[in-house]
Amino acid sequence: MRNNNFDILRLLCALLVIVSHSYALLNLHGDEPLQKMTHLIILSDIGLCGFFTISGYLILNSLLNSQSILSYLAKRFLRIFPGLLVCLIVVIAICSLFYDGQIGYWLQKQTYSFLYNNLGLYTIQYEIPDVFANNPFNTVNGSLWTLSHEFTLYLCIIGLFFIRKRRVLLTILTAIALVLCLIKNTCFANNFSNTVYLGLSVNSFALFAQYFAIGMLMQLRNYWQTNKERWIVVSVCLVLALVGIFISSSYLSIYLSIYLKPIIMLCVSVLFILLGEMYWKCLSDGIKHVGDMSYGVYIYSFPLQQILIAILPNITPLQLMCLTIVAVLPIAYVSWRCIEKPALSLKRYV
Repeated sequence: MRNNNFDILRLLCALLVIVSHSYALLNLHGDEPLQKMTHLIILSDIGLCGFFTISGYLILNSLLNSQSILSYLAKRFLRIFPGLLVCLIVVIAICSLFYDGQIGYWLQKQTYSFLYNNLGLYTIQYEIPDVFANNPFNTVNGSLWTLSHEFTLYLCIIGLFFIRKRRVLLTILTAIALVLCLIKNTCFANNFSNTVYLGLSVNSFALFAQYFAIGMLMQLRNYWQTNKERWIVVSVCLVLALVGIFISSSYLSIYLSIYLKPIIMLCVSVLFILLGEMYWKCLSDGIKHVGDMSYGVYIYSFPLQQILIAILPNITPLQLMCLTIVAVLPIAYVSWRCIEKPALSLKRYV
């Protein structure tokens, strides 16, 4: 598990989200490169697919090797909350410079509720009143909504701890979960489109659960599959994904495109794991030297983009993308070295 490409792939996923947001935050959704090509998928879809698939792969391994459920939950808590807490405090402080309201910034309740609502994951607060008032969108950090879905998936698999020695049963149950998610995401793709339950978007959760389940299955296959067919599977999945994208971008069937997305993303999920299990020494060793910056990039990039738009109202998507990447990487590095890594070191005590 040490020599792999997962850190570089997770960083790539975070960067793909930045690219999509660089268009969305300027109200130029239709100009996003993959959206223009496929009329169906955007680059942040690929990024989130990678995040959740890799999470399913790695988190199941964490569960299977944990000494107890408490140990497992403590590790998951230490991964998400310390970095998030510091990010929220930093963002609240910086947003005071972009406040354009009549009431004092530090006197309004919403300034403080932004901290505890978002730290609660399931009560996301997107805005602080009169912050970024002149931007196309007033959202302060629109990336945080996925964290509740991620944490819920951590909780959903806790029961597997009790059958962790029975790998065949684990595989069957995970496969059943994947099939159910695929049925929901294809046959009932348009159902529950606006339904939110316990702070979770039903449709988004089903899609993320599909990715997560694929990652889990790919982890479990390590116990009953050899590696000699890996490149064949990579090639097949790549071809299927490209064919799906081609069909979805054609005008042959608008309705077919709706059902193709989950299938395309299934192939992309498998690709993420197979590529992650490989080892590109130069790239992977370079990332390991600086640390796992993907989480920091993900949670800091959105407010940073909003700040750049507020300062440079005529900025283009390409400029926004490049400036964000240049600025967020050192911030993510500091977050990893000073907050996330020290917090994760505490897991040896649980």
